[in-house]
Amino acid sequence: MAGAYCGDRLAEADGKSIVGVRAIDHQGYLHAIFSVLHGGYSGDYRAEGYRLVPPEMFEGDTVEFIDWRDAPAIHARRRGDSTGLLVKVQGKILVCAKAVHFVRDLPTVPPLSVQEAKAHDEQSRSAGWRAMGFRGASISWRAVNGHPVVIYEHPLEMKRMAILFWRANGEVQEYVLHKSLEASMFTAPVDTAAQKALVQEAPVQMGLF
Repeated sequence: MAGAYCGDRLAEADGKSIVGVRAIDHQGYLHAIFSVLHGGYSGDYRAEGYRLVPPEMFEGDTVEFIDWRDAPAIHARRRGDSTGLLVKVQGKILVCAKAVHFVRDLPTVPPLSVQEAKAHDEQSRSAGWRAMGFRGASISWRAVNGHPVVIYEHPLEMKRMAILFWRANGEVQEYVLHKSLEASMFTAPVDTAAQKALVQEAPVQMGLF
């Protein structure tokens, strides 16, 4: 998704020419990402953008530039709606045909061992969100699809964080689980062999809605 982000280029567009954007191929279509939400404490990870098609495949009016400071443009379409906007991908003109959003899913790589996750968690307690907002919190361990999850709960301040640990590019990563993930989905931590049996490898870890 990072390779398709083009919000910076759209923000700098001056309307004098069709803006060039980055794009990635997903399910046979090129997509450009206009905005991202990195989750943080909310656990809400999303990327929003558009499916791109050649002009001859698009049914509707097209525009080369949308000036959101212009009142008529704002009234003519919902703010942020770039349907019909012409963009260039490697010099080829395409149309923003359909708004899409990608939602981050659970990792599809083999899980870390519980021991690795606990070691990483313990090394991280002296700084960051653990030290700032969860000092003195109770800590428990669970798993989701074999991936180790630590749960920090601060009963006095009514705060709770559930962090899933996984490995990417050789480094342990933390993934804040969304609050909609109910406790009933958690299982007790399992050993490494059992973890690997629960997870299938796949090259992509995102959902398109």
